[in-house]
Amino acid sequence: MAFNADTVFATGGYPQKGLLAIRADGAGDVTRSHLRWKSDAKAGYVPSPLLHEGLLYAVSDTGLMRCYDAAGGQVVWEHALKAPFYSSPVLVGDRIYVFDRKGKGYVVKTGRQFELLGASRLS
Repeated sequence: MAFNADTVFATGGYPQKGLLAIRADGAGDVTRSHLRWKSDAKAGYVPSPLLHEGLLYAVSDTGLMRCYDAAGGQVVWEHALKAPFYSSPVLVGDRIYVFDRKGKGYVVKTGRQFELLGASRLS
């Protein structure tokens, strides 16, 4: 889960996965009444999204990494990392670090264009 001052971003759902952006000013079940936007079923189930400077980054369990416009939910870019994931992305400065289930780490630059800065296998 990620959040800002007025929105909570969460992934999950079974059997249909989704990424939800829900207004944070309600109480009780606000899934329908406070829904800002919802992604398609390509969203992840296990990894949590990461919010940074108005962009939401998420990697799916199957390795599809996406960047969304946090305000409206539009996909800014997507890139298939072609490996299964459980880990959530981590932000350090302007770099996102994410590790697949096979032990390979990826470093992606934040921003409106996908830029893979490096990848290496942990041993």
